[in-house]
Amino acid sequence: MLFWRSGRYKMVRAGDWKLQTLEDPQKVWLFDLASDPTERNNLATSNPAKVAELTALLRQQDGRNIKPIWPSLLQGAIAIDHPLGVADKPTDDYIHWDN
Repeated sequence: MLFWRSGRYKMVRAGDWKLQTLEDPQKVWLFDLASDPTERNNLATSNPAKVAELTALLRQQDGRNIKPIWPSLLQGAIAIDHPLGVADKPTDDYIHWDN
C-alpha cells in the first residue's frame, strides 16, 4: 500500500486501485489502474463500496500520523493534469497545495 498526504490532499493506492481525496474543494477520484493506467475514468460515483474501503484505509493511516508542528502559511491552487501553455478553464481540476 502507498499513502500520500499533503495538507488537504490525500491519496492511497492498494493493488490496482487508487483513491485521491481533496477537502477544498471537496472531490474524490477513484481509478482502476489495471484497466485505466492514464487515470481518465473517475469511478468514484459508480463504485461507492471501493471508495468507502479505501477511505477507511486513509483514515486509519491518518490516525498514525502526527499533526504538523506549525500551520501552513500559504496555499496555492495547482491544476491536475493540466499541460503547460494551455489556458486555465473553470472546469479544470486542481488541488490546494499547502506550503
